[in-house]
Amino acid sequence: MVKKRVYQSFVVATNPVGESDLLVVLLTRETGKIRCIAKGAKKSKKRFMNVLEPFAHIDAVTRLASRSDLHFLESGSLKNGFESVRQDYRCFLGASLCLELVDLWCREGQREPEIFNLLWWYLKGLEAGRDVLVSTLIFQARLLDASGHMPPLGLCNKCGETITGRTVAYDPVTGQVACSRCSSGDGRYVMGVSSLKSIEFWTSQPLDKVFRLRINGLIMEETWKYLKTVHSGNLEKTPQSYRFLDELIK
Repeated sequence: MVKKRVYQSFVVATNPVGESDLLVVLLTRETGKIRCIAKGAKKSKKRFMNVLEPFAHIDAVTRLASRSDLHFLESGSLKNGFESVRQDYRCFLGASLCLELVDLWCREGQREPEIFNLLWWYLKGLEAGRDVLVSTLIFQARLLDASGHMPPLGLCNKCGETITGRTVAYDPVTGQVACSRCSSGDGRYVMGVSSLKSIEFWTSQPLDKVFRLRINGLIMEETWKYLKTVHSGNLEKTPQSYRFLDELIK
């Protein structure tokens, strides 16, 4: 028996399979991340016109064989193609990183409503002209928080005391912070307390209020390094998109 379903989805990634098929990764509102085979998608332009572009928000019609976990993407209805995001170089790089992180963090078949809504907020914000670098910083912070990998930033992980002073050191894998009294090491993984407070603000406030915080260039640089370090340390790899965006931060 073949089961068909319609999923509200974002296109996260596509990869060729054979001569004519595509493997499509979708983040769906209903059931989280799924992988689908789009039969003949490389040859059938009319059938999947503009539907399988990166960042596209679509209603995906899939079928799932009763004895298999493999989805087949039969068709898709485009809800928002986010053309302006794809056409702006900076926005394209930022959104590409966010999609790569979503693909790496989300498990197949595990519903992720918070991450789905976060991606929607991020893409709609870029479409509306919000700053791409600040938006991407906020996305990275909230994705770590939603996936359960954002460490407690207000307390020293060694002595347990409230963070005070001007700077904190952090572990390059876990992101756990240590106060100036307890910190040790070569000083490469250090950020100002203002940067730490900025990350706390981004993860604690409703999404419609996160842009009320003004940040300067130093905070942007320090929070970018911290979030990149923690994502890469927990994933045990550095997502490829970072190497392009690092130049924009500089």
